[in-house]
Amino acid sequence: MKVFEQFYMKIEDDRNREQFIEMLEWVHDAFPSLEPVYKWNQPMFTENGTFIVSFNTAKKHFSVAPEFKGIESFKKRAESLGYQTSKMFIKIGWDQKVDYEFLTDIIEFNREDKKGSLTFWRKK
Repeated sequence: MKVFEQFYMKIEDDRNREQFIEMLEWVHDAFPSLEPVYKWNQPMFTENGTFIVSFNTAKKHFSVAPEFKGIESFKKRAESLGYQTSKMFIKIGWDQKVDYEFLTDIIEFNREDKKGSLTFWRKK
């Protein structure tokens, strides 16, 4: 995905870069109504001007960020898959398999929960 190229080309390990690109392309193909945008130095997807999900990378993992409510709603399931969680991120190790059914459910949750939202972020 060209819009994210400046980001993913910084991933030094070729296998990690390919895994990350594959995931971004999967989101784009599975959810064609989502707009891929590059903001705050990270790839993200929005719908009707509201944030749905973003991704970031670190040395040992990449992160899925569906905002706090998404983390809260999927924390136990993420941990049952062997993913680490924090207040704002689900961390998937580079050596772990991406569970696309899990990502589908997170994205669908945010799309439904934020339907009709007039703000980019959820109101606190």
